[in-house]
Amino acid sequence: MLDVTSSLRHRLPVSMAMVRQLCGELQAALGLQPRRVALGVHFVGETRMKALVAQAQSHELASAQPPPRSARPTDILAFGNPMDVAADGLHKHPASSLEEMKKCNLAWKSAYGDPVRDIGELFLCPAVIERDCLKDQVTFEGRLPVLLAHGLCHLLGHDHDTMRTSAQMFQLEQQLLQAVSPHTGKLLQPLARYTNESDQLAKH
Repeated sequence: MLDVTSSLRHRLPVSMAMVRQLCGELQAALGLQPRRVALGVHFVGETRMKALVAQAQSHELASAQPPPRSARPTDILAFGNPMDVAADGLHKHPASSLEEMKKCNLAWKSAYGDPVRDIGELFLCPAVIERDCLKDQVTFEGRLPVLLAHGLCHLLGHDHDTMRTSAQMFQLEQQLLQAVSPHTGKLLQPLARYTNESDQLAKH
C-alpha cells in the first residue's frame, strides 16, 4: 500500500510510476511485501520541508532520521511509525547485512500474521535534491533510488548517529543498492557515509 503524492505546482523530474517502481523494488529487496506495507512518499516544496524540519525539532518527534540542527529545508526527511515493533528492534540491534534485515522483516510477518505493516512516511524536497545533483554532477533520476534507499533504512530502524551505526548503515545501503542496480542500470553509491578522520558524521 504505497501512497505517492506531490504538493508541487510543477511536474516532478521523474514520473510517479518510476517512484512506485523503485519503492516496490527496494521493499522487495528488504524482504517486505509492498502490498502488505503502508508507506507514504511525499514530494514537497522548500517551505513545507522547512516547516517539517522545524516541527520535528520543536516537538522532538520520533523520526527515523534526525533532522538538521537548523530549520532549513533538507533533501529527505523520514518519519517512522513509533508503533512498528520490528523497526524498534532494529534500532536497538541494527542489522549488519541485507540478509539479516530480510530475516527480521520476515520474522515480523511470522509473529504478527499478515496485517498491513505501517512503516511511516518519507518527505522529499525536489528543489534541494536538484541543487545537490547539480553540485555532485548526477541526475535526479540517478539520485532518487539512493535517497529512497536511505529513507527506507531509517524507517526500518537504522541511523547514523555514531561511527559504528553509520558504518552499518553504509554497508546496508550499499547492499540494498547493489540488489536493485540490475533494475536501475546504474552503479549507485550509498547516501549514508562516515569518515575515520574525525567524529563528524556526514548526516542527511
